Amino acid sequence: MFALFDLFYLFIKTALLSGAYALLVIIISKLLSLKINSNLLNRTVQHLLTLWLFSGFVIFILLFCYSSTHWGDKGLGDAARLPLHYNRQILMTDNSWVFIEPRGQQIEGQHITSFAVTKNYLFATSEHGKFIWDLKKDSVIYTNYPE
Repeated sequence: MFALFDLFYLFIKTALLSGAYALLVIIISKLLSLKINSNLLNRTVQHLLTLWLFSGFVIFILLFCYSSTHWGDKGLGDAARLPLHYNRQILMTDNSWVFIEPRGQQIEGQHITSFAVTKNYLFATSEHGKFIWDLKKDSVIYTNYPE
């Protein structure tokens, strides 16, 4: 249910943004029509509602597609991703369960309580101890893992 609310919120937010950007397109088109004497531009500016609806629709589609990419994905519903360098990511579910997934290693069941990120490393504290994730090599080094 939370994912449905988040999708509805994404539609509303994207519609408002695309409407504002479409208004900016109209303003720029109007200013250009005053400076440039173009027959096509003058005819386009005469139909402001059509220009606003068409440009708003195109911008809405582009913004919605962008929100589904790696850079725009804030996590739909109860899951979120924090992109890191070298195509790595920190995953979070239910706004509290934070975990990582290095290739070839299972780091399941470790609730990460705090972390710090540099370009090449992630320093983290979990319920089982502290560890360092080398993002470039995609390997995890435990610094004080209990027996």
